Amino acid sequence: AHRYPQPRLDWLEHLTSTRPEDAPWRVGGMDSSDGLADAVCQIAEASGCGVQLRRSQLPIPPGLAESVGLEKAEHWCLYGGEDFELVLALEPRWAEALIADGQGVHIGEVTESGCWLDAQPLARTAAFNHFRPYSD
Repeated sequence: AHRYPQPRLDWLEHLTSTRPEDAPWRVGGMDSSDGLADAVCQIAEASGCGVQLRRSQLPIPPGLAESVGLEKAEHWCLYGGEDFELVLALEPRWAEALIADGQGVHIGEVTESGCWLDAQPLARTAAFNHFRPYSD
């Protein structure tokens, strides 16, 4: 994905087709090019809430943990970036419908504050901030 990024334009169709009829069109999201941890923390911060990721649900490719070790695989998943996937925050019913349709994975929940991986604080990176205006 790093060497041959593909824009995820297909997700508009997936979101439209799985949205519950009575659900407002409210989606928080960004790409994970600066890492999953950075993406979820930026979405949470910009939305005025927190996020709780579950370590057991991290999207680690099959075989990676066995080849490099679980700690390194988790680090790459959270902080590696450049994979150009979308990270979305949706109403629970909408997220469940999207996953039932074979799209996406459920890796955490919105909370009141903070960014967490299980009970540990999730570190932010010094990546580009997608939700703040650019200034010199």
